[in-house]
Amino acid sequence: MEGSRLALIILRVWLILCACVVLGTSVDLANYTTSRDIQEFCKVVENSSNCNLHGLVAAVEFTAFAGAWGLIAALLGLISAFITAIPWVAVAVIDGLACIFYFAGGVRLAVWISDYPCRGTHCTELKADTAFLFLGLLTTLVLIALGFFWQRGSRKF
Repeated sequence: MEGSRLALIILRVWLILCACVVLGTSVDLANYTTSRDIQEFCKVVENSSNCNLHGLVAAVEFTAFAGAWGLIAALLGLISAFITAIPWVAVAVIDGLACIFYFAGGVRLAVWISDYPCRGTHCTELKADTAFLFLGLLTTLVLIALGFFWQRGSRKF
């Protein structure tokens, strides 16, 4: 197996891990914020009943979608490493959409975290979700670049 193909496979497996973490933490946070009293969660987050939890719920639900999309994109990319019938352009487009979703979700959660002094277990989940969104974004950008160079033939990948 070529070294570059092995690198693509390793990066895809890492991307699957990132997407699973994003999806899992986002779903857990969405369940927590919708199954409990909003005022109770606001007290946990910042010892106040005046937080913008509705914005957080929407952001967390979007990041769950971003994690699911990223998981589908990573699995498709991993399959395309073995099955050449899948066009690389299709994989690149799906990866590009994953980049947009990872970026939008990561920025939204980062803004929410910076606006509210957050502490506790669920705040740690929010921070982990944000970190893995950005790790997924960076990994996907690297994969798009590697796929582009590999297909263009400018380097032997």
